[in-house]
Amino acid sequence: MATIFVSGPAQLAAALRTVQAGDVLVLEDGDYGILSLTADFDAPVTLTSRTPLGASFGKITLTGATNWQFDGLTLTDGFSAISRSAGITVTNCTIDGTFYLKDVSRIVVENNDIDGTLHAMILNSVSDFQIRNNLIHHAQEDLLRMTGNSFDGLVENNRFWDMHPEDYRPLGGDYNHADAIQMFGANGMTPHDIVIRGNHIWDDPATGAPTVTPQGIFLSDPAAGGYRNILIEENLINVRSANSIYINGGQENVVIRHNTLIPAEGDGGAIIRLASKAGYDNAGTTVTGNVFKLLMDETRGSEIGENFIYGRAADLTALFSGSGRLPEDFLPPRPSLIPAEFGALTSRDIHVADRAGLLAALDDARDGDRIVLADGDYGRLEISGRFDFQVTLVAETAHGARFTAVTLTRASNLALEDIAVTGGVTATGGCHHILLAGSRVDGTLQIRDASHITLEGNDIDGRTHAIVMSSVSDFVIRDNVIRDADVSLTRIAGDSARGLIEGNVYHDLHGTALAQGVMVQVLAAGGATPQDITIRGNYLFDDPATGRPISQGIVFGRPADPEGYANILIADNLIRVGGTSAIALSEGRSNVVIRDNTLMAGPEGGGGTLRLGGQDNSGTRVEGNVMKRLDDRSRLEGGAAEAEGNHIYGRGADLSALFAGDGSHWSDFRPAAETIAAGSFGVPEGTGDFFGPDSAVAAMLAEPSPAYYALLPA
Repeated sequence: MATIFVSGPAQLAAALRTVQAGDVLVLEDGDYGILSLTADFDAPVTLTSRTPLGASFGKITLTGATNWQFDGLTLTDGFSAISRSAGITVTNCTIDGTFYLKDVSRIVVENNDIDGTLHAMILNSVSDFQIRNNLIHHAQEDLLRMTGNSFDGLVENNRFWDMHPEDYRPLGGDYNHADAIQMFGANGMTPHDIVIRGNHIWDDPATGAPTVTPQGIFLSDPAAGGYRNILIEENLINVRSANSIYINGGQENVVIRHNTLIPAEGDGGAIIRLASKAGYDNAGTTVTGNVFKLLMDETRGSEIGENFIYGRAADLTALFSGSGRLPEDFLPPRPSLIPAEFGALTSRDIHVADRAGLLAALDDARDGDRIVLADGDYGRLEISGRFDFQVTLVAETAHGARFTAVTLTRASNLALEDIAVTGGVTATGGCHHILLAGSRVDGTLQIRDASHITLEGNDIDGRTHAIVMSSVSDFVIRDNVIRDADVSLTRIAGDSARGLIEGNVYHDLHGTALAQGVMVQVLAAGGATPQDITIRGNYLFDDPATGRPISQGIVFGRPADPEGYANILIADNLIRVGGTSAIALSEGRSNVVIRDNTLMAGPEGGGGTLRLGGQDNSGTRVEGNVMKRLDDRSRLEGGAAEAEGNHIYGRGADLSALFAGDGSHWSDFRPAAETIAAGSFGVPEGTGDFFGPDSAVAAMLAEPSPAYYALLPA
């Protein structure tokens, strides 16, 4: 068992001639052409890309090959395994073209992006297979076709996304018969012993011929004896066809249960059809626990249990959270009109009163559940696990449910609402889709290696830091009170990207003997630089009576990326700090905009300065700001920022003649009189208001005491 590093097609060919069972071939980025494999091994041989998706092939074909694994590769012309190949695993790959399997066994296809052509995936007489957690999309006919003697299969938690059939009948031809999942008999054999569970099926009505309606899960034309041992459960289906779930020949233990179907545009689809065809009576078919619009039971021989059938005239907005394009659209709104025992996503309210009850509820939690916490102490909360759809923990009364700390590891689709935490919150290890809302946190929020994180409406009382995000993408920090830390109130570091920091109250930094403190700090770490960050409509105030009165406002540190900062917006912020920089940024080289901010100098004359450093800020635009001074120290010739339309009031200005107050409340930033020229700051001529009529700050000023401002200490 060896790890062999490979660079280029020639080295790969040489390595394949000597490779042994259990070896791992790590491929450098590049194009490796077409690969054909026939070798058998007792233990898997792995081909993986050193950087995810960096190693590319045209097509990979296995013929009678055994024990091969492919991970993190890009395939531009499909994948094929045939002729009794076995023990094949394909994970984390991007595949453009058809994924074709015939007469093979022991197959795992997991976490791939498969972009089809005429078809996306075809399984002809395939046994012992797992197709899990893939995005399978954009085929002209079938997204997944299973035929002949296919058996012992699991199709689970995939996203089947969009078919685009064509209709050639006006030209004398035929049309494409498109299905998300289709089965039929071939060579005298019928697929059997297959589970189809937890998949999301959506077809875009805007693609394909409008005269052809793609179908959902379609089982038809079996060989002699019909279908047996087929389980179709907990799927989410949104297609236009009357054949949303279609069964012809469900003769033995075919079960359709706990699926949720939403009609597409024009009320088409959301129908379960038990078809009368070729003499089959569907006598072995059971339909129970589903949520759908209409049952078309043509054979009258099946067992029909209790289902929630909402009919054609139902108000879908009262039943579902959305149209069906997204999985979360299938969650019922609260209170739910759909009883908890029906459908794939059954939202339950589970009331707990102590730690033991909470742990039991988490162990039993289903997607969409809401765990309601009675007032009390729940100790330390540790969650390491993933839900497919949001599970919510919410305090029955605001901040009445108390935790000593919250630790999330590899958690997903979790919301924490209205709780109190006395020892900080940590989220690491690839957490995603996490919401913390309306909560009170004493301590630091430490979030690392995560995505889709939302912090909204919280009161966060920091320690050394209040919020630290390292390598976090797609995050929102909105409408929080963030206060009372020593070094920073919000720190964004490393390869964090696509972040929004909006409408927050930043209040009071204490500083230390070694650090003056930064309210919002963006800095490089681990050789990576945050990019695509918006900081908008926040109020930053440092109380000079606490700590060292030299805190800074919004500071972008020196980037690690030689290309500097890109796609940064700093707008509509109200800042009063005593340190040298109210706003500071170095190396703003591409689409960096600093506009419509108001920077009030501190009581000792400090602060109020916008400072640009480093070599080159030629990609930075500074406009419509009110400030004491613009200090552009760009050292490269031609590297200065573009600046125009700013009101610079200068050192020694009488701030009482400029502003309505001292900055201790955001309403103090209103102009005291017509001393700041109307129309100079990115707003319509004659308004006399430099905040912008549609800005977050304008909304802030219109509401002088929103609820979250009341959280501030007196």
